[in-house]
Amino acid sequence: MALAAAAAENLEDSTGIPAHSFAMALSRLEAGTLVIEPGGTVLIDESSQASTDQLFRLIHHLERVNARLVMLGDPRQKQSVEAGGMFATIVDTLPEVVVRLHETRRQKESRRACRARLSP
Repeated sequence: MALAAAAAENLEDSTGIPAHSFAMALSRLEAGTLVIEPGGTVLIDESSQASTDQLFRLIHHLERVNARLVMLGDPRQKQSVEAGGMFATIVDTLPEVVVRLHETRRQKESRRACRARLSP
């Protein structure tokens, strides 16, 4: 998931993993048209921008199917325009569950180029 639809589309294009905007995913989960597989994993990019309400609603769906949530982002970057701060709070209060990257790495090859290189 990403907060913006364009960012979700970019994530899907670059990873090959289905991606949705946070609002769309929540809407579809609540309507029953999107299903999280039992034991699955949901990734949120730019988690600092997610509101507390959005995260609470998502966690409710994850708990029902014993799925895992992985939150990616920088707690020092832009925060949610709604009531938020949950990501920064998690980072500050639960250091045992936080993995910090100290170097930024960007994928330089397109997904198509990676597939071509891996194909027999």
